[in-house]
Amino acid sequence: MAQGPLTQSHPFDAAMIRARAALGLGQFPLALKAAQDAQAVRPNDSAARAFEGMARLGLGQTTKAMLSLRRALDLARTPQDKNIARTLIHQAKAQQKWIWNGGVGIAPSSNINKATTAESIGLVVGGDTVDAPFTGQAVSGTGLRLFGGVTRNVPIHPKAQLSFNTNLSGNFYKDSSFSNQAVQANVALNMHHSQAYQTQVKLSYHGSQFSGDPFAETRGFDITGKRALPILSATATTVIYTLGYDDQLR
Repeated sequence: MAQGPLTQSHPFDAAMIRARAALGLGQFPLALKAAQDAQAVRPNDSAARAFEGMARLGLGQTTKAMLSLRRALDLARTPQDKNIARTLIHQAKAQQKWIWNGGVGIAPSSNINKATTAESIGLVVGGDTVDAPFTGQAVSGTGLRLFGGVTRNVPIHPKAQLSFNTNLSGNFYKDSSFSNQAVQANVALNMHHSQAYQTQVKLSYHGSQFSGDPFAETRGFDITGKRALPILSATATTVIYTLGYDDQLR
């Protein structure tokens, strides 16, 4: 694209105009270059980061696009800019075939016989609470927390996709009687009827164990609808139907 006097007098505005025009024409390499030129002038501008993310999405660089869009969200100063960044992040996530997450942390110590004289401890295992009687060490001591998960998105229609998700987590202590683990899995059908409305049908499973023994299993079936509310810059979620089954394995 030709560069004129505007480039010298207002380099940021000129770069943003070039980026917007290139995105509209589907010329994503030019849009990326223009967005980067704008960032060179104003590194902390949310719109320039958003344009970079959009250009990278057009180029199929979903991972790099996510980084740019999350930075755009961090830099956003107005509710409108934040909503634009969030919408683009959702679009980028929808284009990712595999989404991985995970980490390592410190599992907190129990407080048995430390701040209380209780003879049992209530531990949260996933979404369940375990009332564990004290039979071993008075204090678990800090432990190791591991967690991770994977999501696979499979487009089946221009306005629908299947999503498969699995998450694992566990707290591990020297005294294994305090250790607990959880697994969660779900399959969801996401249908985008319009920009303002979408429906999700989901099958879910959650299982947990404490001290190596199964504790509980939960199975669910949910249908939910989401509608954008432009006036309030918000999203309304409606639970259309839900069915759950809990199996306490103690």
